[in-house]
Amino acid sequence: ESLSICGRKTQLVLPITIGIVSGLIFVGLYFWVFRPQMDKDSAILTERIRLEMGLPTRILIGGIHEEIVFRWGVMGFLAWIGLKIFGDTTPLVMWISIILAGLIFGLAHLPGTATLGIEPSRALIISSLTLNLLAGTVFGWLFWQYGLLATMIAHALYHVILFPFERHFIDR
Repeated sequence: ESLSICGRKTQLVLPITIGIVSGLIFVGLYFWVFRPQMDKDSAILTERIRLEMGLPTRILIGGIHEEIVFRWGVMGFLAWIGLKIFGDTTPLVMWISIILAGLIFGLAHLPGTATLGIEPSRALIISSLTLNLLAGTVFGWLFWQYGLLATMIAHALYHVILFPFERHFIDR
């Protein structure tokens, strides 16, 4: 059943829950698994840039823009290709579309580091690909099952959860 603005409020529970849980998982993986492997200057610089963007911008860019581009656009395009090749959008076609779109989502985050003057280290590349693939997979499944609005809500909450942790670590 797709998410409806006028529909039952219980339909909002899943995207809200997924947004909060995925944000907390990202925080744990980033700050306690990947960040310690990264060089300190690159980690701090990328976190400062994200903080300077501010929460409203991150919600608009991540929660809305990235979901339109990567889930509705890239994932939808890949699913359409699967439909044309196989004659149906089977679960396998959808999962391939979700994973490929998630990889593209992860790769798309790397050029931004170069524009900041950060030489992408192996740890930074692995972190970006892994964390964005995980997020892209979760949001891709949510898009497939519940639609774009559900994905936008979850992705926006993901940034709401991440923001105070970044502030805390930067202030230290």
